[in-house]
Amino acid sequence: MKTIWYLVKFCEKEEWADDFLKGSLYLNRLSYFKKKEAEDDDRFDKHEAIASWLQPSGTTIKFLSHPELDIHPEDLGAPVLYRLITIIICMYFACMQFTLAGLNVLMG
Repeated sequence: MKTIWYLVKFCEKEEWADDFLKGSLYLNRLSYFKKKEAEDDDRFDKHEAIASWLQPSGTTIKFLSHPELDIHPEDLGAPVLYRLITIIICMYFACMQFTLAGLNVLMG
């Protein structure tokens, strides 16, 4: 099991950091992060909020009222990304793994 040593929250304004330390959480919609990602490739995660990657070999998407529109594994050329949530708080964690005196230590 990984041990999370600490969480990191980056804030654009000092007042937001102060609010966070007081226990207030500000959440943005997924659309905010997608827009920011388009503006700054180095900062944001293009796979933000993906709940699952449905692999083509085991995925069939069925339209119950229109079965003629069903999508079968052979119709898919890449994984289907499924996003479940639309409101996000962005945080990072730190841990690592190394061997010390024959013990496997995980942090990173």
